Amino acid sequence: MSKNNIENLKILHIITRLDLGGSAENTLLTAIGFAQMGYKIDIICGYSNNPPSLNEKKAESLGIKIIRIRYLVRKPFPLYDIIVLFYLIFVILKNKYKLVHTHTSKAGILGRIAAKIANVKYIIHTPHGHIF
Repeated sequence: MSKNNIENLKILHIITRLDLGGSAENTLLTAIGFAQMGYKIDIICGYSNNPPSLNEKKAESLGIKIIRIRYLVRKPFPLYDIIVLFYLIFVILKNKYKLVHTHTSKAGILGRIAAKIANVKYIIHTPHGHIF
């Protein structure tokens, strides 16, 4: 892939929370690695009261934009889930992501539906546990 194609490939990661732990670390390290190769990376996640991942500041220093959605919560909450779904569709369409990579159960379900509705060409899901 040429340098120009890399710079034009926008990737969105969606994860329920960026807490200190395995799924958040995996997501951030993947995003950091691709950002270091020149890809444009954004992450959408919910808020958390738990300590943040240690790699969050490193990600932001590389230009990775972290977008937090108050309504993206771990447990099923139909009203919040619908709000998040529409917000994800809006963000994906607005930013024209070519690849959406979802992580964890809730973010995986909502993110993949939103990406499909927004006609994203490449959709990847990494399970980090099996709640649903």
